[in-house]
Parts: sequence; C-alpha cells; structure tokens
Amino acid sequence: MPTETKRPTIQDVAKLAGVSIGSASNVLNRRLPVSDQLQTRVLAAAETLGFQINSVAQTLRRRSSRVLGFCTPDTRTAYLRELADSLDEIAGRNGYELVQVLTRQEPARELHCVNSLLSRQVDGLILLPSLSPQASLDAIARAGTPAVVVDRLSEDKRFSHVIIDNRSAMRQVVNSLARSGHRRLLFIAQNLGVITTRHRLAGLEEEARLPDVMVRYEVMERGNDEPAFVERVGRILKAQDPPTAIVTGNSRVAISTIRALQTLGLAWPRDVGLLTFEDPEWADILTPPISTVRTPNAAIAEAVWSSLESQMLGHPISRKTISILPDLIIRESSSRFSKGLLE
Repeated sequence: MPTETKRPTIQDVAKLAGVSIGSASNVLNRRLPVSDQLQTRVLAAAETLGFQINSVAQTLRRRSSRVLGFCTPDTRTAYLRELADSLDEIAGRNGYELVQVLTRQEPARELHCVNSLLSRQVDGLILLPSLSPQASLDAIARAGTPAVVVDRLSEDKRFSHVIIDNRSAMRQVVNSLARSGHRRLLFIAQNLGVITTRHRLAGLEEEARLPDVMVRYEVMERGNDEPAFVERVGRILKAQDPPTAIVTGNSRVAISTIRALQTLGLAWPRDVGLLTFEDPEWADILTPPISTVRTPNAAIAEAVWSSLESQMLGHPISRKTISILPDLIIRESSSRFSKGLLE
C-alpha cells in the first residue's frame, strides 16, 4: 500500500526559508508588509515544497491576480442580481475574474469576507457595505488594495464611491404620483436604517412639502414576519383617509406588498396605486404592469470599473463620489383611479 505523501505546512515553508512562522504567514497571507528579500525567500520555499498557496505566490511575483472581489450583503433583489451581472460582464471583458462573496448584512461576516478576498491578492475590491462597515473599510485601507464603495455612501474619505441618487429619484417619484392625483402615500422599506432608505426619505420629505405638490405620507418597515406585514398593510389601507399609492423600496418588498394586496382582496391601481424601486423583469408582464425606478446597472458598473482601473494602474486618485440618477418608468399601476379603497 503506497505511503501517503505528507502535505507541506506553513511550518515547513518557514523552516526551508529560514524565517519565523510569523514572517512566513505575513508573506503568504499578506498580513503585514515585508521586505522584498524576505518575500522572495518565503515564496521560493513555498514553491519548492508545493505549498497549497502556490497560486498566491505566483500572483505576488507578477503583481496581478487578474481577480476582482465583489462583497455584497446578498443578491436577493433584482437590483443586486443585475448589478453583480453587470460587474461580472465588465470584469470579463477586461480580462478579470469576478469573485462574489455575500455578507448577509453582518459586519463580522463582512470583515471575514473582505479578509478572505484580500488574502487571495485580488487586484481590486468592490464593497457594497453593511450597516456597520468600519472594520472592513479599515482592513481594505491597511492592505492598500484598490477599492470602490458602491451604492451606500459613507463618510470615509479614503475611498471613492459610486452611488444611486436616491434622493432625487424619490423626488421624481413623489412628483409623478402627485401629478397623477395621489395626495396620500405609503412608503414601505426593507430596512429604515440603510443609508439609501434615509436618502429616499429625505427626498420624500422635501418633495412632499412643496406648495405645488403637498402630499401626506407615512412610512413603514417590511420586517421578516409576512403574516404580520399583511396585517399592518391591511390596517393602514382600511383606515379612514388611507394612502392612495404605495411606493416600495425594492423588488423583494414589492413582491411582499403584491401578496399582501392579493390577500386583502385589493388590486392596483383600482384600489391603490403601486410603484417600486428597481425594475424586476416581471414588472412589465403583470396585469396591470408595475411602475418602477430602473437603476442603470451598466452605467454603475462602468463607473466602478473606471475608478478601479485608474487605481490599479497606479494613477493619482482623487477620491470622489459619482452619483447616478436612475430612470423613472411610469406604467399603469401608478394611475389614479376614482374608486376608493375598501369601505
């Protein structure tokens, strides 16, 4: 029976290179800066032994992995799925592989994902941050890896940002609904604490109080309890002087709202107008079709790539924020019909 060959360890690499285990780890895992001489000795030892992280050694030598990392909370909404697809397309077009990791909106998991991407020596990193991303941002800054923060504006001036102009988009939404005759709105968000939601709320408040608009509104969070969500929506829509139009924050919230309306026996726009942020592929095939705010994902991906490419080429970078206005797509669902809600 053949003897199983022992797999080389980082201890073996350190011994062959004549360095400490910590120094070998710093080179192979890119934890701390090291001298070129130390890096060369450790990588040569790792290659000689056939150490598992040999691909990383090759990356360090040629200073390019041709890999980009995309760190995002999830891909459950139409916007995030399409953004990931646009980023993957532009990465492939330019000879890069896009590695995508999901943080589930958890800061600790986000930091783990960021460190995992950094350990792979990615050439650039795209971060759609969690609600508390500071540890992850600090890790990226320490590594010196080219990076762009997308979708959620932070106050960290060390990074360039590419965001959606949600404030202006919401003002367009409110203005359009007001011109259609809606004067009472309900905005349903997935998470009221997310910066994009806060920007939309600011736009809602600004536009709603204009003299030629003058709409009243209320706001609610979807939450994760679907039966409770249906009950809350029903209570609001059956109240005296209820909202005449609902605006949802993303495609997941839109689906939950549509299910709630169906459970309550209500239809759009007969009983209540309906408009959602994001433009999911099913929006225009429903009857009646749903009005949407369409995010220009290709434009976002191009802006992200432009910033990353400049950083990866070593050009002097002026950290800036690129804000992209989405398109308002008006369909039948946001019409104002004369029939009221449930009596």
